[in-house]
Amino acid sequence: MSRFQHAYAPYARIGSEWQQDVILSWDENGTLTELKTGQNKHQLPPDARSLQGALIAGMPNLHSHAFQSAMAGLTEYRGTASDSFWSWRELMYRFAAKLNPDDIQHIARWLYIDMLKAGYTSVCEFHYIHHQPDGTPYPVHSELASRVCLAAEQSGIGMSMLPVLYQYSNFGALPPELIRPAS
Repeated sequence: MSRFQHAYAPYARIGSEWQQDVILSWDENGTLTELKTGQNKHQLPPDARSLQGALIAGMPNLHSHAFQSAMAGLTEYRGTASDSFWSWRELMYRFAAKLNPDDIQHIARWLYIDMLKAGYTSVCEFHYIHHQPDGTPYPVHSELASRVCLAAEQSGIGMSMLPVLYQYSNFGALPPELIRPAS
């Protein structure tokens, strides 16, 4: 991915106001280091990019479960009158139990690229799939979390990984259930 360290925007939303002729500068890590308003576009450094249109801050996705995006269309409708959140949850876990580390990484990368195309620039990933389909831990316990982080890096989206551990299943402090994929 090519990076530039300076950019010019004819208009930018800064705080609660619109500003004109804005020059932005980043360091080599991509951290915004300087923002100047009322600048002359022709005073830009040679490596600067001239942006078209108005510049607004990127939008964060504050709640993502990347793997669930691959099950879209499987659970949007009730199959029977008795279907509920709990039947959806069981189907979701059965689906997740069929995914391997490569699947998790590819699904997350696809979703994160889709998010970038839609204007999201960062994601908070609530990650709670930690074991192999048979319920045993991976030899490297962070295998799936690492794959999701790698997908974010490959796609170029900012990532906040929020590891989640469910200690109970359902209400009333019931022990977790092991849900295996259907044969």
